[in-house]
Amino acid sequence: MAVVEKDLGRFYGERIVPRFDSMVQVTMTPEVREECKELIAKDWRFVFFGDHQSQGDGWGVVKVVREFKGLAAEVGKDFPGVILPFARSMFTGHQGKILQVLTNISVPYLEEEGVRVWAYTRHKDEIKYGLKRSPSEIRTMIRLIQEGNDMVYLAEASMEPGRHKNGLLGFIFGGPIKGMIPVDDPDGFVSFHHLTEKHGKAKGVAFVPLVTNDTYRYLGADIPIPTMEFLQALFVDPSNPAQVAVERPITPARLEREFRENWKEDGVALSHFLMKQVAIRLPPHARGIYRAELELESLASAIELSEAS
Repeated sequence: MAVVEKDLGRFYGERIVPRFDSMVQVTMTPEVREECKELIAKDWRFVFFGDHQSQGDGWGVVKVVREFKGLAAEVGKDFPGVILPFARSMFTGHQGKILQVLTNISVPYLEEEGVRVWAYTRHKDEIKYGLKRSPSEIRTMIRLIQEGNDMVYLAEASMEPGRHKNGLLGFIFGGPIKGMIPVDDPDGFVSFHHLTEKHGKAKGVAFVPLVTNDTYRYLGADIPIPTMEFLQALFVDPSNPAQVAVERPITPARLEREFRENWKEDGVALSHFLMKQVAIRLPPHARGIYRAELELESLASAIELSEAS
């Protein structure tokens, strides 16, 4: 297996990367670019977050890192990279041998581009696969933060949002996906913000939404193997890329205005608020359960009106 992975890694590095770079497109408005540059110039740090459509979302993170390295260079600052959590079960083969091989050949590319892969043991890994969490996992993350890397938090840590409604038939023939699911996480956003603020030597920490769409077309969540569209884009025509839109940073000052109280006290409410900033910018078929919420629709209308004015 080690020999096979080494050979695949060589092929991946020499032949796939140039094509792969055309398979994901990152967009930022001029206003977002300027706001991010201003925060970088002031030595702020970021917690990037977004929806989670497939195991291929990490490829989009690479392009985001490149954008922020460029923004930092424009203001004479350094942007070392980001920390991207990977479930440890992806490395051990518990989620399937194909995904294990894909993980092992992708990680060197991600690391080279400034995406520091952080292997951690999820609660699901402990319950379902019998893996044991180690205190060294947290120490590793803190060390990476101290080295200047920002955090990436794909809050929906299952593949459910990228699964096709028709299961295997949907995976083969395409069609709508289940979309986003509620993120009832009381700890993740607050914890990553706290750790970045405490260990990152930052003047401030802002949340940055990443609105990701169409990565499920490349690496199916139903079956974590490359799809026919992935192979077509890789070897024939990459002209229909997946999309990652970087949205306006959300600062603590904005959260204080929104919540009118200590926004760190209710982690679930914070999680819902932040993820809705992603959901309202997704096409309807990718919103999933959020689509039926009146509050979401009113938020979307308010944003459209404010942009129009």
